[in-house]
Amino acid sequence: FICSVKFLITQLEKQFEEGMTWKNYGRESGCWNMDHRRCYDSFRLKDIENQRKCCHWTNLQPMWKPENRAKSNHFDEATFEYKWIDKKTGWIKK
Repeated sequence: FICSVKFLITQLEKQFEEGMTWKNYGRESGCWNMDHRRCYDSFRLKDIENQRKCCHWTNLQPMWKPENRAKSNHFDEATFEYKWIDKKTGWIKK
């Protein structure tokens, strides 16, 4: 499922924490980054289905830079809170 930029922006804004704005998105201190719930490195990206799973809008969330740095590329299947349904639905909480 490919979404529009407007749709993606709306979905991300719904997840904003207090203090998050588009003006403080980026790499400077006090900013937030785009996070992949299931980290990018955990997918075999040569496979088109894995590309869909990785880049699906439901796998993206805003996250404060320090938290995102601490999370890094850590992924634990046993504790991951989401499951893949299909390319239209995406990831949902277990």
